[in-house]
Amino acid sequence: MGCKLADQLARLMGGTISAFSVAGAGTRIAVQLPIYAVTQRAGVIRRLNILAVDDVALNLMLVCSLVGKQHNVTTASSGTAALKALEQSRFDVVLMDVQMPDMDGLKTTGSWRSVESARATRIPFIAVTANASAQDCSNALEAGMDDFLSKPVDRQLLHFALWRAMSLTAA
Repeated sequence: MGCKLADQLARLMGGTISAFSVAGAGTRIAVQLPIYAVTQRAGVIRRLNILAVDDVALNLMLVCSLVGKQHNVTTASSGTAALKALEQSRFDVVLMDVQMPDMDGLKTTGSWRSVESARATRIPFIAVTANASAQDCSNALEAGMDDFLSKPVDRQLLHFALWRAMSLTAA
């Protein structure tokens, strides 16, 4: 794993990574990550307006079942529909599928980031994908996403990702 990617992953998890080398003695790599106790009731305090984007209806139903009781969830089945929804309504966070047929999640995120730069606003985007390699995570971050979840989505990890997203907007 490259140094830049390792640093991105550590920062994504709220931590740091550093390396210390001594000639002839070796290298020590230190990774510091916060440990969070996450329960269904912990993390997000207020009711969020979430845009969930996925071209598979079953995946959208899963997201709604995981967070629909605690939050307002609007769904979109394509990148184009997501951009239209973002223009028409205000969302606190976007759960973005990465692989979609018409406009993938990376292109959709990049398009919206261009719109946001003119408005001086930023909505946290969380990549949600079955492709969960380090390179996939790096591609999502480079496209402008703020966090990364792999499918199948775990309820606690999703709630923690929402909490982290709200921490970004509060900072």
